[in-house]
Amino acid sequence: MRRELRDRGQVQWTDNLRILREGIEYRPAGFLGRLEPALLPIDDLQGFTADACHLYLCKRDQKKPVFKEMLRVPNLLAGRRVAESLLLARSQGSGGLPPVEAGDGN
Repeated sequence: MRRELRDRGQVQWTDNLRILREGIEYRPAGFLGRLEPALLPIDDLQGFTADACHLYLCKRDQKKPVFKEMLRVPNLLAGRRVAESLLLARSQGSGGLPPVEAGDGN
């Protein structure tokens, strides 16, 4: 996933999440299905929390998560690692993409 993010500037994380160089694109739940994608810029991303069933996407200066995804969806943990490494790179001022490590698999 890191390699695809580096090479293409984006990587599909789950059906409802996509990692972009500039942030996380998510499709919020609506009354009759998913809404149009929204972008949470990397500078506004507080991080992630989880409970027994969901991963929550948290926005800086906002108490309620902006998005939740079921833990059982494919690629959830791998994508979280990529998103967190992108967040870490930005917080350290590198502004770059996380390095592709040996054994990354993607």
